[in-house]
Amino acid sequence: MLLLYWFGYHAVLKENGPVEWLEALWLLLSSLFLFLAARKSTNYARLFAVLWLLPLAATVRELDAVFDRVIFHGAWFIPAVFILSVAFYRAFKTRSILKSEILDFVQTQQAVFLGLGFFIVVAFAQICGQQAVMRAVFQEHYLRSIGGFVEEVIEFLGYIILVVGSLECYLRCHRLGRAEE
Repeated sequence: MLLLYWFGYHAVLKENGPVEWLEALWLLLSSLFLFLAARKSTNYARLFAVLWLLPLAATVRELDAVFDRVIFHGAWFIPAVFILSVAFYRAFKTRSILKSEILDFVQTQQAVFLGLGFFIVVAFAQICGQQAVMRAVFQEHYLRSIGGFVEEVIEFLGYIILVVGSLECYLRCHRLGRAEE
């Protein structure tokens, strides 16, 4: 909030601005923790081997302005599709084992954090940022910048929840790994 006060809304929340870079950092941290969990886990190794690729692809999407400026407009799509193709391939290749891992994992606290973070980022923030929703809430006091601000703040919260869920996955695997020694 202090950044918004000092530099203004557009400087902080703009495409390729500090908030977008922080969101990319949260996504990279989520990916890292899930990758480490995949390497450590005995119960969910295949699931985490797929899951860590999703925040990585989202990082590429979040930094689309960098790809647009450095390479060409829409260049982010190529690495994102490649990463998602690898995730799909891994999921398809291990689908029988993955099914039982998913059924076990959805009963954990970590699944709640990951699911909640995913829901907030993918659905809730996007809906809240829609112009029609913002106009209904703020009526004649609606400003486009308010809709963008609300969407970015909610997305930011969702990314933090994803990091917490990913860290929980790693810590749980780390604790279980020590218990087995």
